[in-house]
Amino acid sequence: MATLRKTPSGIWKAPIRKKGWSTSAKTFRTKRDAEDWARRAEAELAADTARIAAAMRAPRWRAPLIGIHLVAAGLLLELLAR
Repeated sequence: MATLRKTPSGIWKAPIRKKGWSTSAKTFRTKRDAEDWARRAEAELAADTARIAAAMRAPRWRAPLIGIHLVAAGLLLELLAR
């Protein structure tokens, strides 16, 4: 979640903290700019979290098969090049 704070110099700070992610922060002249950036950054974090969760649910047998195919294709190319 973003926590908007106004510094004594009048600049707005918008740090975003989410468990499991590094803190992201930016400074702005106006509160509206800070809110807009925070909203977009939080949406990106949510999308990244969803993408990672989907990847974790994907069947794990595909990656080894793809690796075997790539190795076999590489060996075939080596044999054909001789």
